[in-house]
Amino acid sequence: MAKYKEKYGMPFIYATKKRDAGTGKVVSIDLASRAFSTGSNVLIVDDICDGGATFVQLAEALYKADAGEVHLFVTHGIFSKGLKPLLDAGIKRIFTRKGEIDLTTRKQLNGGGIL
Repeated sequence: MAKYKEKYGMPFIYATKKRDAGTGKVVSIDLASRAFSTGSNVLIVDDICDGGATFVQLAEALYKADAGEVHLFVTHGIFSKGLKPLLDAGIKRIFTRKGEIDLTTRKQLNGGGIL
């Protein structure tokens, strides 16, 4: 991530999560750095979103750290729990390799296929 910060001149935040070994549920999220200004919009980048628990907790932590809007980019969106948990956590838009959805209007904005 540091190479992207230097290459593009953008701050990045690194977060860690802990899962319960027995259940696989996310039990905590820790923002390892707070490299953004109060009110800055944040884009979470990851490879996959299945149920979304990681992103729900991460969005909550980012808002507690005074982020502006929180958006999500994942290469593969399974969304097995639907989009409502992500919307309820305050995630405004989701971007995938198949398109984009605005959670505030619940409309697919571009791209083809199912997000």
